[in-house]
Amino acid sequence: KELAKFAISTNLRQTVNMLIRDNEVQWVGFFLSPVEAGYYKFGLAIMNVIVLPISPFIQTTFPEINRAVTLRIWDRLRALLRRTSLIAAGWSGAAGLGMLVAGPYLLSIFKDGAYLPAFPVILVLFAGFSFANLFYWNRPLLLALGNPNFPLLVTFSIGLVKTVLMFLLVRRFGVIMQAVLMSGYFIISIGIIVIKGLRQVYHLQKASEQVQPA
Repeated sequence: KELAKFAISTNLRQTVNMLIRDNEVQWVGFFLSPVEAGYYKFGLAIMNVIVLPISPFIQTTFPEINRAVTLRIWDRLRALLRRTSLIAAGWSGAAGLGMLVAGPYLLSIFKDGAYLPAFPVILVLFAGFSFANLFYWNRPLLLALGNPNFPLLVTFSIGLVKTVLMFLLVRRFGVIMQAVLMSGYFIISIGIIVIKGLRQVYHLQKASEQVQPA
């Protein structure tokens, strides 16, 4: 039963991601123009480089998160989350600084500056993607805590709001608004999931301390 629940939740999440998160370029082309869609696609390609070093953390730390939850070693779990988030913050901070300092120059010489108009889009997207890097463990934590459906419900709900706002705002404010909505989707949905997970850890830790003999 638990395996079936996990499999269904994971597949539904991938479907939601495909509908809400993974077709951004097509939406920009639909609302605006192929040129702006090209700028947005270029910005997403840069974000893939930003995310790449953090992605292996998900596979490597999930067993440790799950083990700490199973053994109820809450201090170890908190330390693991804190330390890996600090590593992610260090990488994102260095990448962001390098982008601010060298980004305009590099874009000005790449393809004779054809992609320089994408720089504001890159900066806006970086806010959301770096937040996702920082709390990469948001869903693995809730999976370990036996609550796989909460991230699905949150991402679907926030993604639905994002989609509605796209129809209302993107044609009026341009490709920057699409990037703002994307970053806002990451920050709000991941923020809610992180708060839920940390609160659940807090309550479980308190419950474990209360049942321990004096």
